[in-house]
Amino acid sequence: MEQRPLIAKVALSIPVHKEFDFIIPDLLQSVATIGKRAKVPLRNRERWGVIIAITEESRVSSDLEALITVADDPSYTVADVEFCRWMSDRYLAPLGIVINRPLPQRVTESVKRYYQSTVGVTEAALVIDKLKRRAPRQAALLQVISTISTSMISEAELSGQLGEVRRQLIRLREEGLIKEVQPTTQTRESLPILSIDETAAVKQICAKFTQGGRVLLHGRDRRGIYHHVVAEAIKRGESALILVPERLLLSQIFHSFRTQWGEIVEIYHGGLSEGERGRIWNRVRSGDCLIIVGTRSAIFLPFTNLRLIIIDEEQDSSYKQQDMLPYYHAREATFMKGEITRKHRQAPLLLLGSVAPSVETFHATHTEEIELIRLKQQARKSDVEIKVIDLRRVRKSDLCISPQLRQAITATLSHGKKVLLIVNRRGYFPVVLCKECGQSLRCPQCGINLVYHFTTSQLLCHLCSTVYHQMRCSQCHSRALRFLGVGTQRVEAEINRLFPAAATIRIDTDTMRKKKEQLSFTRRDSDIVIGTPMVAKGSQWTQLGLVGVVSADTFLGRPDFRAAERTFQLLANSVSQIESGRIIIQTYFPDQYAIRYFALDDYDGFYHEEIDYRKQFFYPPFSYLAKIILRDNDQQQKKIEMIKKILAPFPVDLLGPTKTPGVKKEEKYLLVKGATSTSVCEATTALLHAISELRIDIDPL
Repeated sequence: MEQRPLIAKVALSIPVHKEFDFIIPDLLQSVATIGKRAKVPLRNRERWGVIIAITEESRVSSDLEALITVADDPSYTVADVEFCRWMSDRYLAPLGIVINRPLPQRVTESVKRYYQSTVGVTEAALVIDKLKRRAPRQAALLQVISTISTSMISEAELSGQLGEVRRQLIRLREEGLIKEVQPTTQTRESLPILSIDETAAVKQICAKFTQGGRVLLHGRDRRGIYHHVVAEAIKRGESALILVPERLLLSQIFHSFRTQWGEIVEIYHGGLSEGERGRIWNRVRSGDCLIIVGTRSAIFLPFTNLRLIIIDEEQDSSYKQQDMLPYYHAREATFMKGEITRKHRQAPLLLLGSVAPSVETFHATHTEEIELIRLKQQARKSDVEIKVIDLRRVRKSDLCISPQLRQAITATLSHGKKVLLIVNRRGYFPVVLCKECGQSLRCPQCGINLVYHFTTSQLLCHLCSTVYHQMRCSQCHSRALRFLGVGTQRVEAEINRLFPAAATIRIDTDTMRKKKEQLSFTRRDSDIVIGTPMVAKGSQWTQLGLVGVVSADTFLGRPDFRAAERTFQLLANSVSQIESGRIIIQTYFPDQYAIRYFALDDYDGFYHEEIDYRKQFFYPPFSYLAKIILRDNDQQQKKIEMIKKILAPFPVDLLGPTKTPGVKKEEKYLLVKGATSTSVCEATTALLHAISELRIDIDPL
């Protein structure tokens, strides 16, 4: 009997929810395996995809075409393919997009070059000041090379921090500011010394290596613990993945591990070149690289012996991918990666770290899904003073920078200290509050803040779209209302007017898009830094004497059920930036529970009040959400009616439609809310089958 040819099921990088069948020719039988990249013919074109299964049967009735070729590297493991399948199902994204998008298409076998500075730190600082205007990338590069703790640094490390740097390295070398050196054996730094409390935490965490599991490390000083837990994984000959929320935070963590473990540590994020990502991908696949420090995309790396996953600042919204498919959350995805790894090998240990955990994560410690380890010595330092300014008692002309904050800035600068002012980037959301009782106006049905629309002179709920025509407070019935909104540019203009002699810099999405290296100078050169919440992340700023939260209300006033949680987390992060000095919070809501419990350094008190609110209005973790995003077109209303009809048989609630905040186009969204993840998934899957072009975001933030 003639043997039937094997068939490869290939997922192509196209937006369709299906895979394609191709015959595996005899010449490719030995290399065509699950997880490999394959080139195939499709509609008179050649495309690359990933082999996700091999079978002897096909449902396609017509004659099948054959694979053209199979690439050796980069590739996935069988467990990784299963992980991508789960992500496709969970986040309703085509498998071809999920599995092809993270996979590098080529590998750069770069020559390892090492550099060191030829000038001292003082001379380098003078050169950097001159370079900043005409060659800012050279300046940023020289600053890194001249201030590293080791005698030399590799081009690969520099590229990992700053992107492509070959041209800048050549220029600095031509100018005699750096030189290329031969690699030498460098002295490895010892593990950080821990307190008794931290040592006990490490022992408790490492005891989980045998069975795996999930642990929340609740406390401020976690980095030293991370190092010791990673050391335990390396001692066992296994790999560790350390996730951080943003690329700006990668450098310091990466260097601390690199100086301890050398070449087995790599940095990984989407900003690396395709070839560099491919090189690291292959090192992880082969087991040559045991420690990865990366952003959320690093969860796709093909570890063969992954035993430890650390998710630092687990509450951070940057772990959620919101700008492209799949709309996944890295924290949830690592949970499933752990379960899939358990099926194929030993279960990894998942260690989540935060000073102000997400409500969902902390709730999971109460249901025993996650084990809680709390650092006893996490209390706020006694030499950090917290002061809350009630803006209701401040003149309108001083609302941006209150007299108390202005005096504190003056005193801080006079003592040679730096000032950090934090402004919420989403200041375009109007905040409406009562002048009499200070309460924000909320929707009685949804519990979120109402937004005032100037064009229609109406209060609108951005969740259920209910319009409230009566412009009065629901608590005291006063008509005396106040509308708020402060942005970074307005604060910058005010600071420049009040402190013209101070060196001021603004850090927000607009400025960082133009000068990604700008952050590297702020810690050294600027007197006053004005920034969005991202500047409150990461390690402490040197010589910082004052942190001012210009308007906590731009978080509290957002039409978002997580508003109080985000406010508490922002304030908690602001404390971590300062060793000694003052924190001043400007607010119209001094008695709001997020601010009140933060001032008392009482996360548990905040959590209990917040969880009661979530339960009352049926928000996560007591419900599950999905956002249906509708594009601006003529068929919008027709689709809304179809969606309502399709979802009618399912046990879910449908809120909206309402306009997407901050989007100029007339894009609208509806919110699906269900008691179980299964009910929401089944309802949205039915929607996607009926209306294929819908954008659906599972577990939106």
